[in-house]
Amino acid sequence: ETESPYPAVRSTTFWTLSRFIRWIVNREDADEITSLLTQVLAGMLTNNRLVQKSASTALSLLLDASPQTGTEYLDDILTVFEQAVQVYHGRSLINLLDAISTFCGHQGEHLKTEQNMNKLIKPLVMKWEMYENDNIMICHILECFDAVLAAVGYCFKPYIQ
Repeated sequence: ETESPYPAVRSTTFWTLSRFIRWIVNREDADEITSLLTQVLAGMLTNNRLVQKSASTALSLLLDASPQTGTEYLDDILTVFEQAVQVYHGRSLINLLDAISTFCGHQGEHLKTEQNMNKLIKPLVMKWEMYENDNIMICHILECFDAVLAAVGYCFKPYIQ
């Protein structure tokens, strides 16, 4: 039901899937994991914040349970992150930043190309610049930057200005 016309149904579906992520991954069915990832990434790009939030949480749990999935679909995931960071707000953004942090924790070495760094860092910097320094969201963005820095190390240097 990830394609239901009702956002509450889609959100509940992603929430339910997130509770079974470890079981799905342990079955070691690559087609099933790919299908799940595709549905979750599509859910992250919807306009409904409730669906965004639950899809981001499901992605975070999937990437944590199956780091190799993040490696195999690195470009697709980075593209979704790049698009989502630009439009997410509030709790959806917090969940997205958590998913990005989880992703970086598992994919550090694979993120060290200029193309991947641009997809990840530029949208985060733009989001950071949207908020005033006293906005609590800055803390969440900085926490995400901490995970990115830990993952890519000195490759982050060109972005410091």
